[in-house]
Amino acid sequence: MKVKYIKYREVPRVENRDVEYFSDLRKDPHLTLGKIYHVVLLSLPHQTQKTGELILRCGKDNYPGVWKLSNFEIVDYNIPSDWVLDMSHPDWIRLYPREFGGDFWDKFHDGDEAAEALFEQVYQRMTQS
Repeated sequence: MKVKYIKYREVPRVENRDVEYFSDLRKDPHLTLGKIYHVVLLSLPHQTQKTGELILRCGKDNYPGVWKLSNFEIVDYNIPSDWVLDMSHPDWIRLYPREFGGDFWDKFHDGDEAAEALFEQVYQRMTQS
């Protein structure tokens, strides 16, 4: 699954700030407008008033980050056959590679070398298909 970054994020207005202040906040240094990214995880809310979320690998450090789906256009709807449809969370339906289930993200964010290596392996497989 691939998405294209099409819209800068929305930033709430604060009194006594000029327009340039807000336009700078809207631009994210980790994303490039018009660029296509591989989706690592997709979360869709059970409630329609919320927006979905994506995990993408981006930025100078190529670290995965969470972004609002509303700022992207899906350009490739292909979901690999080894992805899991996870409905165990009360608020979200999630799609992700089987290897990223369980406590994978806790280990990854704790700096677990095996989890980081697994992420790299799965990401490389995703981007080569």
